[in-house]
Amino acid sequence: MSSRFTVRRADVGDLDAMVRMRIALLREVGNITVDMSQHELTALIEAHRLYFTNNLPAGKYVGFVADADGRIVATGGLVFLERPPYNRNLTGLEAYVMSIYTVPEWRGIGVATAIMKELLAFARQASVKRVWLHAEPEAKQVYERAGFVCKNSEMEVLLQGPRRY
Repeated sequence: MSSRFTVRRADVGDLDAMVRMRIALLREVGNITVDMSQHELTALIEAHRLYFTNNLPAGKYVGFVADADGRIVATGGLVFLERPPYNRNLTGLEAYVMSIYTVPEWRGIGVATAIMKELLAFARQASVKRVWLHAEPEAKQVYERAGFVCKNSEMEVLLQGPRRY
């Protein structure tokens, strides 16, 4: 395997690779399990295809891919969010990093780092003031080298129907 690759902005021609790698990422982090039905998996794949089809051309999702001799070996992207301004971010513009994934045989040679570099350069150019992500433990070094720091204040609730108090 050659370790030569180029990183470029994703376009709709990369849709299949982006969906495939997003599904592979979800499998690796345990969001797709063996008990998921084929119907559920198909629905998830189609939901991702629809998401990228709608949001990539609109610029709501900006993706980058690493290409090695015509084969996409890694992906990553930014989703943009505008919050009310606050003291360290007077524009309120933020970006969430998602879908950073490198195929296993290409890991450890700087591919994810190269994608992260492009994502952050794009965010700077777009005047984004805050970039955030959720990191898998194995990937934290990539993000720390890029300047990310861990914050443990986040909480979430998944709303899946009416809730009675």
